[in-house]
Amino acid sequence: MIILTKENILSYIKEHVPSLQLKEPVKVSMIGEGDLGEDVEGDGYCNYVFRVSDADGYSYIVKQSTEHLKRRGRALTPTRNRFEYEIMELRAKSVPQYVPALYLGDPENNVFIMEDVSNLKLIRFQMNKNHLFPELAKQGAQYLSSHRRIPQAARSFHECRTACCYGGRYFPSYFWLRPLRCGLRPGI
Repeated sequence: MIILTKENILSYIKEHVPSLQLKEPVKVSMIGEGDLGEDVEGDGYCNYVFRVSDADGYSYIVKQSTEHLKRRGRALTPTRNRFEYEIMELRAKSVPQYVPALYLGDPENNVFIMEDVSNLKLIRFQMNKNHLFPELAKQGAQYLSSHRRIPQAARSFHECRTACCYGGRYFPSYFWLRPLRCGLRPGI
């Protein structure tokens, strides 16, 4: 298994996803380095999460899990990343408007690459500022109701087991969602 770093991530992307044509200069940053403000999407506590952006403004998230938490080193199964990717694939079949585009799932290296949605604001912070979202209940209900359809959309026993066992308990519905029509993404 390769361990991704800022130095080798571009060669990994070129080798595994040649369809992503990154225009120079390419900027690679690791999420969790530096100060974290209010509207940050996560701190990279468990996984190694990289943002790769190019000169044309395209940006991608590369996420890798290892056998230990990134911080504090506690043991944790690296397959959690594969389960997250599979759940996102299944959710994309039911409600693609709420799931980031997925570009690569690499179970051998516990890596997946998806669309960067960091331009969105977390709803919890916006609601704390008394912003109202008239369509939020309808859109949230649409997204949550798709969870009940996931096992029916699953093509194999493994996908169904993954959806049932990991869909709500280990990977709550607030992670990495495409914008709701109000331009935000849920977050707790």
